Amino acid sequence: MISDGADRADRLEFLQTSITRLWPGCSVRFHGSPGGQDDPTSRSFLLLASTRRPRLLTPARTARVAVRAHATHLTAGASVRTWLLGAALATGVARPLAGHVHLEGVQPGLGIDDHLSSILDEQVDVVMHITVRRPNRKPILQAIDRAGRIRAFVKVGTDAVTADLVTREADALRTVAAARPVSFVAPAVIDLREWRGLHLLILAPLPTWRRSHVAPAARVRSAQAELATWGADTETALADSAYWRRTRARVDALAPGRAAADLTRLAILLERRHGGTLLHFSAVHGDWAPWNMCVASGSLLVWDWERFEPHAPRGFDELHYLLHDRLVRRRWTPDRAAEACRADAPRVLRQLGDPVERAGALAAAYLLSLALRYRAGADDADTSAPGDLQAALHRVVARSLVARAQEPEA
Repeated sequence: MISDGADRADRLEFLQTSITRLWPGCSVRFHGSPGGQDDPTSRSFLLLASTRRPRLLTPARTARVAVRAHATHLTAGASVRTWLLGAALATGVARPLAGHVHLEGVQPGLGIDDHLSSILDEQVDVVMHITVRRPNRKPILQAIDRAGRIRAFVKVGTDAVTADLVTREADALRTVAAARPVSFVAPAVIDLREWRGLHLLILAPLPTWRRSHVAPAARVRSAQAELATWGADTETALADSAYWRRTRARVDALAPGRAAADLTRLAILLERRHGGTLLHFSAVHGDWAPWNMCVASGSLLVWDWERFEPHAPRGFDELHYLLHDRLVRRRWTPDRAAEACRADAPRVLRQLGDPVERAGALAAAYLLSLALRYRAGADDADTSAPGDLQAALHRVVARSLVARAQEPEA
């Protein structure tokens, strides 16, 4: 498990790097007293939920409402704790527990808040989510007006990997909008643009702050079924599919190293064993997980579409949902969750009306795709980082695929 100290240091480094790119030319002072709120050359923030493991950077003047908006995207337990923090901020009790971050030397009109204000045609402040280290890590922002209402979500592509992801999500959301879904609602794209070397995806906010609750299983299955009717609805042998050609190309594009060699070997073994298996291909969300959806105002809201694929094995979303629910909400070990994923595949195929004999191919293809996702954009050292959930899952996926690929056919 990564230590609190190491995680805190990494988050603060990510925060400082992000700030200097979002407010060019400024200097950053931690733990100082807040500066003047009306000085155009400075910004004052609070660092929440604790300085031991920072998670949210919020303008000092709108901290309470920003924290409560943030709570709508968390797991149930964390959401309750964060809402309580918001209440404490309202009374001033929590402020001694929050670190101050003060920006000095901000160039008027050149910061990210000024830029978003011009796009949204109203003055907004910026809230930043400080996430754990991972290959696709990027600044996630909320644009909040002076009354504390969320006006937009902004994903910031800072390098080739994350710039590609925000562009893919914009394309995916335009595809979703054109399909006019009836079982769920997705964010609308306000703008996709390049700004000072960064790629900004600006999204209209979903009303997650309205008495939202966890999506019931029946609503989730209905949305999965509708999504599966989009795209190329075909049956093809895995090795002959466009999906598998893309997968092999992604494997071949990995930077040389131990991880790339392992994934190449796994892809060869999988193709040898399951390449002739027919699979049903359709559109998939790609990150279908409990924390990427909720029900609010009677609608199922679904976000985070950057992994959308118009042509992937049907059943991937169902396996992804089950695996990550166990990893994150139930706190299963990666080994146990991966084994359960393989055991889930026959039931998922049965629910979809596909032959259960395809379960081995479906599970192996999904687990390999997940290992490849976690590998892309990481350096070789990341794979063995102790306590890193993504790295641990990569190792588990690799071991399970080797074991399965070496078993004789039944």
